[in-house]
Amino acid sequence: MSEPIKIDVMQYYLDIGDSTPSYVRVTEDTAFNPSAEREEYSPKYKCNKVQPKYAAGKTYSFDVDIDIVSSQDFQEWLMLHEDDDNVPTAVIRVRTDLGTAAARPARKAEFTWNGNPLDGEANNPLKITGKLNMTSDGWAEGTFDEGTKTFTVG
Repeated sequence: MSEPIKIDVMQYYLDIGDSTPSYVRVTEDTAFNPSAEREEYSPKYKCNKVQPKYAAGKTYSFDVDIDIVSSQDFQEWLMLHEDDDNVPTAVIRVRTDLGTAAARPARKAEFTWNGNPLDGEANNPLKITGKLNMTSDGWAEGTFDEGTKTFTVG
């Protein structure tokens, strides 16, 4: 019998390195939601009653909502760049239910991070929210080694 694939098998890693990639797993995320924005071409043909629409391009973004937990590299990076705009980074999406720990199917793309000020509600953890916007021309397919935290195209 078929079973649903649960969301926890989809893991995300973010590059927090300054000059050398350093991928850390996205954790304490109450939202790390991808969405696609499509550029459309909509010609107006005189011969058509109903006009066509074509996808001419697509970019991705992530709405991010993270609980701040002390001594976590990922959260420290987010807080370091709380007031910065267009911070370059990369996102890797990994399927942990496929492949082996040394070669999980993955995809990688370049993004920029734009955060909002730290905030939160009474008696709850501090939060940081923001958006990751894709800057590359799409996703590169490859594999991810969970032990060495490296992405290999192909």
